[in-house]
Amino acid sequence: MPLSFFSLFFDDDDDDDVIHLICEQNNLYAMQKNVQLDLTESELFVVIGGLLLSGYTNYPNKRMYWSKESDAPTILSDSIRCNRFETILRHLHLNDGSDRLAKLRPLLTLLESPFKKHGGIGGNLSIGEKSSNRRNF
Repeated sequence: MPLSFFSLFFDDDDDDDVIHLICEQNNLYAMQKNVQLDLTESELFVVIGGLLLSGYTNYPNKRMYWSKESDAPTILSDSIRCNRFETILRHLHLNDGSDRLAKLRPLLTLLESPFKKHGGIGGNLSIGEKSSNRRNF
């Protein structure tokens, strides 16, 4: 179910989807730095999952996700090597542009339609006041 929800916003099953764009831009950026990254969409899903996991289980050092200790989650270490994960993060890049927002513009443009379609907030939203119709987040 969580993957289905994530896919509503990040995967349109065509060559113009967000995941495809991010892979393309990362590979281009790495090539400009003389690094042969060859990032695949599957690997990018693992990296995004690793970033989401790091928000859930907060370790002081990301290398701890590859620890052999019994209390460390193994889902990330079972899916990608630590050095590969770090290399991908080092070359994380969305777009070439002259200003900071320009780097995000292709991503924002691609996400605009799915957010309008799937991410709308209905009526009766109340923040900071007591109401019988408010939504709790």
